[in-house]
Amino acid sequence: MKRGSKGTDVRHLQTELNAAVGKVDGDFGKLTEDAIRRFQKVYLPREVDGIYGPNTRRELDKVVN
Repeated sequence: MKRGSKGTDVRHLQTELNAAVGKVDGDFGKLTEDAIRRFQKVYLPREVDGIYGPNTRRELDKVVN
């Protein structure tokens, strides 16, 4: 998922990212992209692109679960 994505999957991602995205609205906008970038800077510093791809998904699952 990336900026412009919408729907239930985005809502789930926003819930996992918690307060960093503001409100959970199902719209992958600037705040969600910024939250992904901040997460990537800590956990995937070589992959900071703001996109919720397979590597970011795997790392976020490790942190959240």
